Amino acid sequence: MAERDFLRWAIGRSGARGTAFAVMTLMVILEDFTAFAVGCDGPNGRVACCPECGRNGVPLEEPDGIFYVHTQASEVLSDGMLTEPRDCCRVNRAAG
Repeated sequence: MAERDFLRWAIGRSGARGTAFAVMTLMVILEDFTAFAVGCDGPNGRVACCPECGRNGVPLEEPDGIFYVHTQASEVLSDGMLTEPRDCCRVNRAAG
């Protein structure tokens, strides 16, 4: 199905008038931090060696733990950018 045919079908099914802006993905970027050298500056921090699996990744501190992001996908939306980790390891904090 061609893109314009899909848009016509989607608009017809919803009964909406006008144009459908958020029907299809426009741009997705996949970033692979395993190809970066340790110590390089990535978009979200410095690349380091993951203590869980030994692959390169960017450490990300969250309230529920530390994650090493190996690959992430960024999608450009009409109101901003959505960035999600696609491959990551959770590192348990050492008790102490």
